[in-house]
Amino acid sequence: MGVGAGFGAAFAGSQAAARLPLPTKGRVFLSVADGDRRQMILPARLLAGYGFELLAAPALTASLRRNGVEAATVDAWAGGPSEPHQIVRLLRDGRVDLVVLSPGGGADVPHLRGIRRAAAERSVPVLTGLRAFAAAALGVDALRSAASPPEPVSLQEWHRASVPPNEGAHTPGRPAA
Repeated sequence: MGVGAGFGAAFAGSQAAARLPLPTKGRVFLSVADGDRRQMILPARLLAGYGFELLAAPALTASLRRNGVEAATVDAWAGGPSEPHQIVRLLRDGRVDLVVLSPGGGADVPHLRGIRRAAAERSVPVLTGLRAFAAAALGVDALRSAASPPEPVSLQEWHRASVPPNEGAHTPGRPAA
């Protein structure tokens, strides 16, 4: 769980607590179902504006470019039976910092396993779905806008800082006011 001054900061905190912090720069691999492309544009534009390099399959790259978002084409599924897919090689080489997957149907599940495994080996965050991607974009925005990196805070400390003295205080055995 993450807490913060806003949703983006809270999401970034939750990722950090899970030991998969959001990157503030680098490369993002995007793979989405055809029906999800339009919803991908705004979070992708935000990350591209922060200097992230976006990598996507040819059809998604074309869609992003049509909407003014620069992206590089990566043939994510290229590779033979004895050769890892291009995106898996990039992940294993430490050349991808965030993965966003919005799979459609079940046909691409075997490919996704390889991507997830390679990301896990390198502790690269994998986000599944567009809501998670939008939340991550807000999280990156919060991290990039912060004067200093957020410090972990317990719920008790957060409560003490957000509730004025004597409000919310309760003496055991006495009814609350």
